[in-house]
Amino acid sequence: MTSEVLLSPFYPQYFTNAFHVDGVAMTSFFIICCRIVVIVMTPLWGMLLKKWKVKHITVASLLMTALIKVILSEVSTFYGFLAASLVLLVFQSSLYLLYPYLVGGMKNGQKKASAATTYVFIVHTAIIVASLFGSTIIAWEMPLKVYQYFALADMVLALWLITRKASSLKKEKTPAYIQSINEPIFFYLLAIFFFHLGHNVIR
Repeated sequence: MTSEVLLSPFYPQYFTNAFHVDGVAMTSFFIICCRIVVIVMTPLWGMLLKKWKVKHITVASLLMTALIKVILSEVSTFYGFLAASLVLLVFQSSLYLLYPYLVGGMKNGQKKASAATTYVFIVHTAIIVASLFGSTIIAWEMPLKVYQYFALADMVLALWLITRKASSLKKEKTPAYIQSINEPIFFYLLAIFFFHLGHNVIR
């Protein structure tokens, strides 16, 4: 999340100055292409999760994102940056499934709530960190070099996950209490849709 958000507020000026294209128009085009890849790939990764272990998918994704981030740090054209970013999102989109996968595996309702809270905290902390350091990174002579550091972080995480022994999940002693929801969830999804629509249009 940090690597994705870090330079994104500065794409219009960066695309104009570094790639000599219409920064505003190309930023819109870039965001559209990136979101389409995520929309297409996320359900595909979801199907793969039914056949492959989540650990194997995560390790493979981290290794591939590390490699692509190194390539991304060396691109010198807009379309090179776009292509590398889209390939990056092909693998990075698998990590978006970790939250529902891990929470879905918990039977205790209190643990689910705790995991959801932790996830929201991590996501927003990452955005805050990216916002704090983004303006400093964009002032570098070669801002894209920052992706090499994120590539290193991906490699460290992948190696840590490879060497980590699989822990056996303890069965819950008390059965989970699931409250049935009779309200139509469609209206909640619509509210979320319009929230993000309004939030991102002006951005």
